[in-house]
Amino acid sequence: MNFFSMVFIIMMTRVMKATYPDCDVNPLAKDCWDNDKRNETALFTMTMLGLGEMIGGGIVGWIRDKTGNKVAFLTEIFLCLISFGCVITLNVLNTWGPLAWVMTFMWGIQDAGLNTLINCILGFEFESKIAPFGVFKFS
Repeated sequence: MNFFSMVFIIMMTRVMKATYPDCDVNPLAKDCWDNDKRNETALFTMTMLGLGEMIGGGIVGWIRDKTGNKVAFLTEIFLCLISFGCVITLNVLNTWGPLAWVMTFMWGIQDAGLNTLINCILGFEFESKIAPFGVFKFS
C-alpha cells in the first residue's frame, strides 16, 4: 500500500516534468503544468487503481472458485508481472501518457487479487477462523 500511495505519485509527477521539460524554465508555455496541476493529474490517475481494485478481487475470486488455489496463484503471479512490467516501463520511458493509467489500473487488479487470494486461503484452509487472520493482520 505504501508503494502505490507514495511512489506512484512521485514517479508520475517526475515523468510529467520529464515530458514537459521547458515548464520549469518558461512556466507560461502552452503545455506547462505547475506542481499543483501535476499532483492533481497524478491523483486523478490513481482513480484507476480503485477501479482495478473493484475488478481484480472479482476476477481472482472467480478463478479461485472455479479452479482452486494453484491456478489463482499462477494468475496472481501473472498479474504481478504485468503490474511490475508497467511500473518499470513507465520509469524507463520517462514520458507521461496512457501507460500511467494502465499501470495504476493493473496495480489495482493485482493488489485486490492478492488480498482476495490471501483472505480465501486464510478463511477456508485453516481449522481456526480467528487465528490465521490475527497472525496475518499482526505481521
